[in-house]
Amino acid sequence: HLSQLYNFEVQLHSGVPLSEQWKLASVGDVAVAHFSGDVKVWDAEPDQELSLLASPHSQPVMESLSKSVRQNAEVRCQILHIEWHRIFACALKRCRVDLETWPDKSWTAVLQTGYLKSKARNAEALLTSLLSEHATGSRALEGLLPGDNVVVGGSQVQRLATILRTPYREGEVLLWQVPLPLEGEHAMGSCIAVNADCLTPTKEALTLGVG
Repeated sequence: HLSQLYNFEVQLHSGVPLSEQWKLASVGDVAVAHFSGDVKVWDAEPDQELSLLASPHSQPVMESLSKSVRQNAEVRCQILHIEWHRIFACALKRCRVDLETWPDKSWTAVLQTGYLKSKARNAEALLTSLLSEHATGSRALEGLLPGDNVVVGGSQVQRLATILRTPYREGEVLLWQVPLPLEGEHAMGSCIAVNADCLTPTKEALTLGVG
C-alpha cells in the first residue's frame, strides 16, 4: 500500500480519497505532489493563485469539507504551487550548468527566462520580444537567470532569493524569497516582483558580508 503522501493530490477532484491524512497533511508532510487541475501548475505564474478545485464539477466535494480543512488545503495548494516553480527554476539552472549544448533550440528562451510556454518554434523571437518589452531595465537584467540566487532588501533586512522569471514586468524579475525566522519554522517562502536594480548576486553579497 502506497501512502497518499507519495502521490499527493494537491487539487481537489472527485477521485481524491478524502482521508484524514489528506485533510490534515501539512506541506512538510508531502513527499510527492501531484497536480491534476484543468489549469496546470505550469500554466499559472508563481505569484498567481492556483485554484484548489481541479474542475468546477468538484465544487460539491469542496463544500462538503469543514472550514478548517478547506483552509488548510487552499494554503497547501498555493505553497506547493510556488514550490513547483522554484524547483523548476533550479532545474533550468542545472541544465545550463551541466549541458554544454542544448539539442533543441526551442528551449533557449525557457532556459534564459523561466517561461515554460516559450518552448515553441519561435522561441528565439519570443525571447527577443520579451527583452525588448522590458528594454528599460534590460541592462540591470543582464546576467540574471532563472535559478540564480540573489540578495534582496535594504540595510535593515536582507533576504536570500531565487530568480523564477526574468524579465517579469518592466525592469523587474520574479523571485522566491527565503522565509524569515519570525515567519515560523514551517514557513515556505513567498513570491515577489522586484526591480532588478535592487538585487545583489550572491557572490557579491558574500563579499559585502551578507549571509
